[in-house]
Amino acid sequence: MAVDTCPKCGALITPNLARCRQCKAYLHGTKLEGFLFESLLPQSLTGSPGTGIIFLFIVLYYLLMGVLAGPISLVAMTPYNVDQLGSTSPPGIFLGEYWRFVTSMFGHHDLIHIAFNLYALTIVGPLVEEVFDRKKMMVIYFVGGVASMVIHVEWMGQRGGGSIGASGAVSALIGATLCAAIRKGPEGTVIKSIMIRWVIYMGAFGLLVAGIDNAAHFGGFLTGAAFAFAMPLGATRTVAAQKALSVVMLALVGLTIGCTALMIDRLRGFPVSLEQDVYGRQIFMFEVEAPYDEDFSGQMQAFEACAAHVEAVDTDAEAIHDCELAARAVPHAAMIYRALAFMYAKSGESEKAGRMTYVALRIENRL
Repeated sequence: MAVDTCPKCGALITPNLARCRQCKAYLHGTKLEGFLFESLLPQSLTGSPGTGIIFLFIVLYYLLMGVLAGPISLVAMTPYNVDQLGSTSPPGIFLGEYWRFVTSMFGHHDLIHIAFNLYALTIVGPLVEEVFDRKKMMVIYFVGGVASMVIHVEWMGQRGGGSIGASGAVSALIGATLCAAIRKGPEGTVIKSIMIRWVIYMGAFGLLVAGIDNAAHFGGFLTGAAFAFAMPLGATRTVAAQKALSVVMLALVGLTIGCTALMIDRLRGFPVSLEQDVYGRQIFMFEVEAPYDEDFSGQMQAFEACAAHVEAVDTDAEAIHDCELAARAVPHAAMIYRALAFMYAKSGESEKAGRMTYVALRIENRL
């Protein structure tokens, strides 16, 4: 076993120690990491602290979605809800809302969705921490999750709706664990067999259940596998490397908090839920809230309000606000973005006008 010295007091330490026995200095990274893992986590999640932190983030983000969208949303969200609350909505990405690549891997559509992903996380996450360590596990989750959402958007383009959920990031953990087990040889046989079963489960689930984001699953799996082949197995050995990895991990945590703040800031002045949503609410195959007739839906009301301003050639703040709401309610209608481009141009906001024109062209597949 490798032996080192405590950077604070010089006492002999070993890599498995969390704190120096002599001076109690935290040895696995920065002091903030020590607080995060040792003081912030409830006792039930400290066994696999990296998994525990991500578990906590997912639960807190879903509760935040429910607070913002209304209590019934905790059972099931509508497509409008998830677009406002951080999914990879293509028009949003085209507008430069890249924070969606982060928020989308913590938000979920309904209770079954989040329950399944949390279950998978609690199975796979500790295995990643076992073959690597907690900080590497968190880096794989974050980077693999973002990569999975980028691949989804590139694969689907403007054709599909936004993607949301932790399954792309969990797929990255599965890919990393499987490849690490292969690298370990006979020692990794048991873990390899568990991960192969999970690959089969995810593949079958993606083929048999409508609406599953197979592009994100595949992209996440490949990203995690690439990490596992490039990253040294086992815990990070030196104190200096532990601190460097700790800084990276904490930066990713900070990035998540920052992206969540950007999501909340975007909501100012706009509803998170539509009272007469054309999509209704469903959890798996069960209807929670019936959809409204399209002709009387909140989406149609928002569209018609914008159309009235276009017909009257209004370009004031009210017209812009109403058409911005219409763009949120009917995000794939290119004519709304063209109307906004005209309004912004007339208001002297040429940069925003150009951005709206760009989105309209992307939706029309002209770029």
